Amino acid sequence: MPIPNNNPPLEADAFEMRDNPDAMKTGQANETFLLTAKNNGSLGTGAEKRAFAKYQYSEKGYLDSETHAMALASARDNAQRPAIRLNVAINRLELAQNNFQTLGQNEESSEARKEAEAKITGLKQSVQEKLEICVAALKSKLPEDQHAGVDEMARSPSNVAAALLDTTVELAAEAKVASGKQKELESLYYKNLTLFPEGTAPPDRGLLARAVASSQVDRLLGMNVTAEERFGTDSQKRPIGVSIQVDGVGITSSYTGSDGIERDCILDINLADPAIQRGLSDLETMDFITGQIDRHCGNMFIDRDTKQVMGIDNDLAFPEMSRQAMLNKHGDTKCVATMPRQIHAETARKLLAADPKELRTTLENLATPEGVTPLGKAAIKSACNRLEQLQAELRKPQGSQIELVNEFNEATYLAAVKVQNEAARAELDQDMADVSNIKELERVPLTSYLGAVEVEMKKMGLGIKQAPDQNGIRHLASANIVAREPVALAARVDQIQKELAELETKQRGYQARLLKLAHPVARDRLQAMAHGGVSGAKKFFGSKATAVKNEIDAKKVILDKLLKGAPVEIKDQLYEKTGRPRPQVAEQKSVTPAKEAVIAENKGPVQHRAAPAKLNQDNLADGPDKPKDPKKKMSAKDNEAAPSVHFPEGGQDLPAINDDDELAVDANVVEATPEIKQDLKKKPSVADILKGANSAPALGGHRLGQALGEDSPKPKANTLRASGSWQTAQPSPPKVGGGHSASHP
Repeated sequence: MPIPNNNPPLEADAFEMRDNPDAMKTGQANETFLLTAKNNGSLGTGAEKRAFAKYQYSEKGYLDSETHAMALASARDNAQRPAIRLNVAINRLELAQNNFQTLGQNEESSEARKEAEAKITGLKQSVQEKLEICVAALKSKLPEDQHAGVDEMARSPSNVAAALLDTTVELAAEAKVASGKQKELESLYYKNLTLFPEGTAPPDRGLLARAVASSQVDRLLGMNVTAEERFGTDSQKRPIGVSIQVDGVGITSSYTGSDGIERDCILDINLADPAIQRGLSDLETMDFITGQIDRHCGNMFIDRDTKQVMGIDNDLAFPEMSRQAMLNKHGDTKCVATMPRQIHAETARKLLAADPKELRTTLENLATPEGVTPLGKAAIKSACNRLEQLQAELRKPQGSQIELVNEFNEATYLAAVKVQNEAARAELDQDMADVSNIKELERVPLTSYLGAVEVEMKKMGLGIKQAPDQNGIRHLASANIVAREPVALAARVDQIQKELAELETKQRGYQARLLKLAHPVARDRLQAMAHGGVSGAKKFFGSKATAVKNEIDAKKVILDKLLKGAPVEIKDQLYEKTGRPRPQVAEQKSVTPAKEAVIAENKGPVQHRAAPAKLNQDNLADGPDKPKDPKKKMSAKDNEAAPSVHFPEGGQDLPAINDDDELAVDANVVEATPEIKQDLKKKPSVADILKGANSAPALGGHRLGQALGEDSPKPKANTLRASGSWQTAQPSPPKVGGGHSASHP
């Protein structure tokens, strides 16, 4: 797999930078600034027009004083807004009254006078409403013994507005701190210390580098589960970290419903959805490798159409110690303590194809702007070790703690919920469905990211019952759709198409070489000497074919993402141009029965999730249906829908190449395309026929196919798995003279 190239830092002339109004609420992470591309440009590799940014961090907070000044200015403006609105209403009323007097002097019709009087009445009501808001705001900022004076002052609305403006300049800064910004900084200060042995943390904690490194590892492995992170510089050439906006919204977020009340909300999702299950599993796997310790439901984003899961806020990663040492020292981190318990077979292939040396090279070559602390050697070594640990676990012939699955479905969901329930019972001595204290749920150890969401859903269900004006449920339909620049997007699609064509040419070359090595002639054997013989050549080109296939798959994922996010005016044109199938919009399943679902403006108890139909599940929340017994085990029938897979004895490396001269390559890697078949229309030699009549079958690929759920019979002697199934060899009569020569890619 090729090592990702470092993107150059985004320069200040490429974007407008302003305070992020949604920081710490519904914005992507708790970033300080909002970036918008200038001049019809884009900021991300997917032609995204918006991003979020923050400066470096130190023990005193952000290093840049301008950051603090802009934050205070924004807070001041928010605090002064009621007074400003009151003054505007007062001015409009005075203007209307003056116009009415002029109207009387001109002796206009009675109809015009009635309309003017009605307008004045409406404006007086508007002034009164805004006055009441300002009086309440002013009282909240003053001691109680001064409240009577405020009521007296209310006889002159303009005096109330002036008094409120006088108090907000100083109090705005306090309001900003009180709202949580200082708490965020203090929390971050202690959290990032978790990544370092005592006394070794640099002043900026290397947080900007850690976020960008997370994105680089994601690209290297072809997982596509974290936001694109880049370095940037502001107008004064100071470094910033830039997080490109992603589609979707956090599983938990602050959200204002139609009633105008802002609540802490849980997202309306069905965790049994295969796309969500796989996304959570892939993100958990990625975070295990990077050592992420701050992955909570607020920075797990779900795309409203595809249900793709993306991780944002990625800077608390790459600890300078082993994972176990970190957990032993700091047991209060949000990460799951174990390896992922469920991994998709395709994800396992990507992990096994990854080279820890390439991971090391990627992280060591991460170019950081001047003044930004790069990743330390210990952090890089720790990440490489975790990748190797995962690979070793995946290669275990039996007894692995990782369950590989071909397809996530209801049964895999139930299996994950069961493990989380068992952990909860072990800690709380009761079923999670019976817990009524939110603080008790904080003690529950998390067994997976899916389990973490289940726990959060249970906590939110209790919160909705106890404080419906503070907690609610948010529809997935309200999730963000990223704005993308059409011209930049079309150019990016063309670039991906070109790269795919080049990769597919390479793939055909490797496939042809592997198919020739299945029945090597003298020239093939001679050329294979450079790789230690035919067996070595098979392994070499098999590895190359796997790497190219993984790269093609990753490019197609990126291409599909670009097409999905294309503006409406060019979407159809791009799909037609690329020939890619247009995806079906995922069904929007409700968390609750329709008659009880109340989104954000919820007024009473609500169930966190509809029970999947015909399932024996451990229900984590109260609902209209009686929960099943959580202690009851799933039957064999329940598990039939979720075939788990473990690779055969000898390891799970892909492709599976035997040590003899027979070829056993996974069908996904080697496909006998028409071009290859045309190139290989050659008759076998006498030696090939004799060998085929007496040799034992190559079973490696067959075993692998069975492990991955393929229903194919045991192959007969000298068969070739090249186009998705095992085929009996049909030798043709030999040429006169025996062997033949062949061209090579």
